[in-house]
Amino acid sequence: MNTERLTVICEWLEAGAPHKDGVDGFDMREWVRYTPCGAVCCIAGAVYQFFGGKGEGFFIQAANLLELDCKTAERLFYAFDGSPEEGGINPATITPAWAARCIRKLMETGEVDWMGTQAA
Repeated sequence: MNTERLTVICEWLEAGAPHKDGVDGFDMREWVRYTPCGAVCCIAGAVYQFFGGKGEGFFIQAANLLELDCKTAERLFYAFDGSPEEGGINPATITPAWAARCIRKLMETGEVDWMGTQAA
């Protein structure tokens, strides 16, 4: 796990996901959506934009850039907690602060915990 890069993403999210390096906002529903002001993106999209992703394959590139195994990356990038029967989190409800808390917990414990980090 690349904690340096995860920390950069956390700090950006904790600041409210301001315009930075061509990224103009945060939305877990979008890998990367380009706008006239920059790109709006999810966690994986921000990793891709900030750390030199190129071409297709946002998921794999972002997972590799963060040095995450596929299971951890899937849980983080798709906001998935639990078994397929339990379902995932509605990505439209994820705020930058919530995403930052989830990433901080990942760095502390090695586990993605969307439900446990929902409330501040």
